[in-house]
Formats: sequence, structure tokens, C-alpha cells
Amino acid sequence: MHAHHGTHSGWAQHPLSDTGQRAHLHRTESSVSGVGSVTYQVEAFDAESVYFNGAVDIYIEFTGHDVTESRQFFKKYATTKPDYVGLVAVQDEQVIGMAFGTRSAMGDWWHNRVAQEVGPHHRSLQDAWVLIELIVRAGYRDRGIGAQLHDAVIARQPYRNLLLSTGADNTGAQRFYRRRGWRYLHHGFPFRVGRPPYVIMSRQLT
Repeated sequence: MHAHHGTHSGWAQHPLSDTGQRAHLHRTESSVSGVGSVTYQVEAFDAESVYFNGAVDIYIEFTGHDVTESRQFFKKYATTKPDYVGLVAVQDEQVIGMAFGTRSAMGDWWHNRVAQEVGPHHRSLQDAWVLIELIVRAGYRDRGIGAQLHDAVIARQPYRNLLLSTGADNTGAQRFYRRRGWRYLHHGFPFRVGRPPYVIMSRQLT
């Protein structure tokens, strides 16, 4: 659940459905003064998608995690978790950004751990969906790609309450999410003993 914006949101565990939809969503051009512009498509991805490996590759580049474990991590969420939504930004058939999430509910390891800290009946944990990953490839950041993936993946999920976790020291990601309406649900705790703390952020859709 680590929503990293090249800046990763990011799961505190490394150990994470689209129903095979690969519909072309839209093409856009995003530019930032002094940075230039990039033209890309936003596409749905799941475990059967031609973009699946590209999405996993970005995750591996960012986290340094094992290739096999990372593919299993993605496949688990894309094939077994309710209300999975996954999107990639694609330029010339190369994946340059990705985002995905699933329903968050009691019984899920991450959700249970957050509930221990904020209480299982906290309103932010009810009717909730968690943004698990949001990563833009180095060289393509600060061009609005992360913001578009963020908005698009949220628009496709059906829940009112949104959740994510990101490193307590990842101030860039936290700024990114705060600008988009996210607020702190918890200011930081380690998911496992001896591991660094993660902040929990939430957002309620109206």
C-alpha cells in the first residue's frame, strides 16, 4: 500500500479485478515548463495484460525487490483481491508509470494492522479501497503522469473511503497526496518489528 509517486505509495510488507479489460482510456499530453512534454496512453492492466511485466518492472526498479517475488505480489492482487483496478501509462509500448489498488477490509493483513492502530470501527476503514502502488519511472516524473494515474485509478474504483501507506520519511509522496485531498490517518508506525515507520493517509470521496 505504498503509494509512491516516483515517490512510491508503497506497501509496508513486500509480501499485491480488472476483468481482462484493456480498453484504451485516453491519450494526453502533459507538459511542465522547462521539462518538456510527453505523449502517452493510459491503459488498464491485469495479470493477463501485455503491460503486466512492464508494470512489475517499474516496481522492481523503484524498490529493488526480487523479480519472481514481485511478479507473484502483483499477480496475487490482480487475480485474487476484490475490486482490483490497475492502470499503466504507456509511451511507444513502454510502461512509464503504473498504479493499482483493491478493496481494503478486515481479514486483509494490511487492513488488520492499520485497524490495530486506529481502531477497527474508524469510519475511514469502512467501505474502503486501498491504493497499493503508484510509481512513475525515473525520467518521466514531474510531468503530471502520476497525477493523472492517481485521478484515473480512483475514478474507476467503487468505494467512498480511500487509504494508502507511504514511508514516514517519504515527504515528497506525502506532499503529492496532500495536494490531492489526502489527510493523515496515522502519522507513523512500523508494520513489522524493526522496520521503518509508515504513515497512513485517507481520503473520503463525496
